[in-house]
Amino acid sequence: GVSAPVEVEYTSLWVQDTIAMGNWTFNAGLRYDLQDGVNFAGTTGPSAAPDAFPSVTSTSAVDGGFEWEDITPRLGVTYALGAERDTLLRASFSQFPEALGVGDVMHLNPMSPDGGGAYAYFLFIDGDGDNLFDDGEFYTFLFGRGFDGQNPTSNLNTTDPGLDAEMTSELILGVEHSFLPEFVVGVNYTYRKIEDIKEFRDYVRAPGSSARGRIVTGCADPYSAATLASGVCGDYVFDTFVNGRVPLPDGTPAVATRWALNPGLETSGWSHLTNGSRERDYNGVAVTFNKRLANRWALRGFFNWGESEWDVPTSYHLTADPNDSQLGSDNDGALFMERSSGSGRGDIYLQSTWQWNLTGIYQIAPDRPWGFNVSGNLYGREGYPVPYDTRSTAADGIARNISVVGADLDRFRTDDVTTVDLRAEKTFAATSNVNLTFSIDLFNALNEAYILAREPTLTGGTADNVQDLLSARIWKLGVRVSWK
Repeated sequence: GVSAPVEVEYTSLWVQDTIAMGNWTFNAGLRYDLQDGVNFAGTTGPSAAPDAFPSVTSTSAVDGGFEWEDITPRLGVTYALGAERDTLLRASFSQFPEALGVGDVMHLNPMSPDGGGAYAYFLFIDGDGDNLFDDGEFYTFLFGRGFDGQNPTSNLNTTDPGLDAEMTSELILGVEHSFLPEFVVGVNYTYRKIEDIKEFRDYVRAPGSSARGRIVTGCADPYSAATLASGVCGDYVFDTFVNGRVPLPDGTPAVATRWALNPGLETSGWSHLTNGSRERDYNGVAVTFNKRLANRWALRGFFNWGESEWDVPTSYHLTADPNDSQLGSDNDGALFMERSSGSGRGDIYLQSTWQWNLTGIYQIAPDRPWGFNVSGNLYGREGYPVPYDTRSTAADGIARNISVVGADLDRFRTDDVTTVDLRAEKTFAATSNVNLTFSIDLFNALNEAYILAREPTLTGGTADNVQDLLSARIWKLGVRVSWK
């Protein structure tokens, strides 16, 4: 087992104040953050295959190679219109540095480089037929990340000492109006820009070399017809066109262009961590309303529309793999999607341009001993994108996922989702100080079976298979005890 302790240290200081002047309210603040980390000494312990994967021991601490120091503002202003001050105009601007995770510190860890995600691919002859690699069996190393067959006990990764935290800048403009004392409607516009996005730039070298190598080069326009016609994109050469095992859902072929490293180069498995030139921009509008509990009922809801897109300059492509293995993040104007994580859930891309929610409660005979409450929740959202890709191994021996929909990542989506949840509850006074609340909940009351996720890789045996469905109708009985 790996024993590679990592410590990340956070130091924060902030100051903020609120000033009220007539119809104006001002909020102003500053936040200071200092973040860094260190990899302590440790060992990977004995290896089951010491010939191919020798154990690694670090006898001294290794610094993360950088520290993040940021001073960020929090600014807000509210203006109340009219004598009744029933209309509020709001504006705010804030910046938020990324919280440092252990993965960036571990990039230089001798025992577990690449944030604990180091891996290697190799072929071997299974001499004893047990379907496992045993020490002494013949093997051929193909490629790795965070692992180098020529330097199996070393970490030759590099990190930019000036690495900065990814920075989010956010501007919010809003208006809120009280049509009644208990009924308020608001509209908000949000703009976000994310800069200093981190990226890993791979090292390449001559085949058989034990050197770290140099950072790989791409080309300015990897998707142009001229680049394809030339068959050359920096350190890459045209390999072939690859097809998915099944066509796209609309019947068109799932075809992608595959590039491979120049035969005079190989990947060394090492990478350089630095801030890239890509940025992301988000624009969104939300409409909200809230009818507070009065006259036995309450209701609140919202509708949100918003998209985040990539802003990718030409300079990014000069050190990027032209295979579009990032599924759109290297296409200018492509939709940004948050990829899920977890066992069996790593191929779900979370992005809904629109979503809405409506929640309400009604009190039936609250002044009677038998009175009870009923409530409901309605929720809807756009289906998640399915950015189909193919997985194949190029002439350079590297297996890649290559997009077959290009920058049009939401060309295909799962079903739009609309769900209805219902609840009834009744509270009894068990004693003067203790109350019992009995409840019945009904989730997915209409028993809809929406497809929530599909397998996006079209080259395996599970191509386009359904990965996840909305849970069937569920009843839940509950009891809550509360006391004064």
